[in-house]
Amino acid sequence: MYLCPHCNKVECLADLHRPDLLEHIRKNRSLYAAPPSVSVSRRDEIYRQTRKSIYRYYSVTLQNIRGRGNHVPLPDCVYDLIHAWFPDSTGTRVGFQVWSDAAKKRASDEIDAFIYGDFE
Repeated sequence: MYLCPHCNKVECLADLHRPDLLEHIRKNRSLYAAPPSVSVSRRDEIYRQTRKSIYRYYSVTLQNIRGRGNHVPLPDCVYDLIHAWFPDSTGTRVGFQVWSDAAKKRASDEIDAFIYGDFE
């Protein structure tokens, strides 16, 4: 029996959700397009934004993780798949970062100020 080396499941989560991710990319391809003529640094920026968008899509839509403060890592196999589709030219990866309580509070206050217009 084959187990995914990343998620240790019989059916790898990346394989399971690949069709959904590809459909999301197809529907939003105008946002994710990096023409061959753009510079490497511009392509890296487009791909970085694309990866973040797809990570969010996966978390919210396919893992059903919603709500402020719900911040969980993606399965490594899904992370690797997305990064393979939209690589960074330097090969660097930020990965999952745990937010401190102070950082969560700052982000929460910042978005509240933006939404409710309380700019101090």
